[in-house]
Amino acid sequence: MKEEKKLLLREVEEKITASQGFILLRYLGFTAAHSRSFRNNLSGVSAEFEVLKKKIFFKALETSGVEMDPEGGEGHLGVVFAYGDPVSAAKQVLDFNKQHNDSLVFLAGRIDNASLSGREVEAVAKLPSMKELRQQVVGLIAAPMSQVAGIMNSVLSGVISCVDQKAEKTQE
Repeated sequence: MKEEKKLLLREVEEKITASQGFILLRYLGFTAAHSRSFRNNLSGVSAEFEVLKKKIFFKALETSGVEMDPEGGEGHLGVVFAYGDPVSAAKQVLDFNKQHNDSLVFLAGRIDNASLSGREVEAVAKLPSMKELRQQVVGLIAAPMSQVAGIMNSVLSGVISCVDQKAEKTQE
């Protein structure tokens, strides 16, 4: 193997081990402007997009100890490495895809040490993010507490109203 390929292989191995997950994509009609915009969107969620040869990527997976079936054929592959929340990265891919006429196809992915098919990665991307889930949980907890506070307030105001009416009656 040439030195350049060995260096690239090591670099890809490092990205695989440093990332929380990755998403394999096929890109169709992807211009340089699309690529630049896509990379900018991903940087906001601690992820990056690389175009790699399939052979090199799957060799890096093998040497990193990650098991995943190679998507057949030769050629290039788009890979999103997620260094933060991999679900947020998948959401960014899905959002970008909707805005750009489905120019990206989910092939497979790896999130939290689980290998996923393209459909599974897309399904995960449609789930609420951790931030959204936390907000929902807080909302579920806060709603009953605000209802209890409202009930207590109405009970107390009812008692106060009753005392006021009694006081007015005795003054007459």
